[in-house]
Amino acid sequence: MNIINAQRKDKTRIIEILCQSFQNDPQINYILGSNGNKNKKLMRLMAYSFEFGLANGKVEISEDKNSVAIWKASNSKNMTINLFYESMLFFFTFGRSGITRISAMEKKIAAFYPDKTIFNYLWILGTIPNEQGKGYGTAILSKAINKFEQDKVPLYLETSTDSNLKYYQRKRFELYHSMILDHETQLTTYLMRYI
Repeated sequence: MNIINAQRKDKTRIIEILCQSFQNDPQINYILGSNGNKNKKLMRLMAYSFEFGLANGKVEISEDKNSVAIWKASNSKNMTINLFYESMLFFFTFGRSGITRISAMEKKIAAFYPDKTIFNYLWILGTIPNEQGKGYGTAILSKAINKFEQDKVPLYLETSTDSNLKYYQRKRFELYHSMILDHETQLTTYLMRYI
């Protein structure tokens, strides 16, 4: 299974993949909140994520366009015109209270990542639901793990889904911290690193 770097022409398909993949994800639902049009907010979140990944990491897609990964580079803080535009749309869609809630969540999580170490961070990994279980996630992770073994740049990720936790553990990611992000809903996120 071939994994390739995404291009701008893939943006619409990537948003579609991610919206379908994360429809019921607990952490994404927390980010979306309970107010407003959930589908519109989900699309805006994924459009922002795509632009952020292009500017500050890497966006990969399977050659058959069924699976996508967005990686963040820990030491990159680039702003492009497209990212700026998506950031403005993101702000207007989520509003000040939504942005405040998301920023607080991101700060809690970031506090447990290495401070001065360069690392690769798997921000988002999604596969079209009817294609899940066919090895797409494994192909993306295998490519990253091979690169890690060559370059020795650590790999980190987090998940809030119990079944994902077990999946990543089978791929040699260890759980090194878990935290409750929201006490009302008991939303827990699991921080993991490749060993």
